Amino acid sequence: MLVVSDASPVNVLVRIGHIETLPKLFQTVAIPPAVERELSHAATPAAVREWMASRPKWLQVRKPSHVDLHLTRDPGEREAICLAREMVRKSGRDDVRAEDVQEAIHYRRLDRQL
Repeated sequence: MLVVSDASPVNVLVRIGHIETLPKLFQTVAIPPAVERELSHAATPAAVREWMASRPKWLQVRKPSHVDLHLTRDPGEREAICLAREMVRKSGRDDVRAEDVQEAIHYRRLDRQL
């Protein structure tokens, strides 16, 4: 199974030493270029930057063909949502709605504010 991720899951799992959980759950994890930049940025913890420098093959950087600038202010989340929408459309699956991805991110943000 393939999943699209923003920076938070990768960042946290690397820092707590459980990044190998992702390939156990998903065959491939796709991140957009903005997430790659965020995880490799100088302000990101050194452990995460080092892990990204030698990232495994199961973590793939994929660029969405279109980025909707109205989705969210965060570039990584915005590109991840667009990439997820695109992949759902290409898969032809009707049991997953790309809008659910955006809704999940919205609820996660609300949880952080509480």
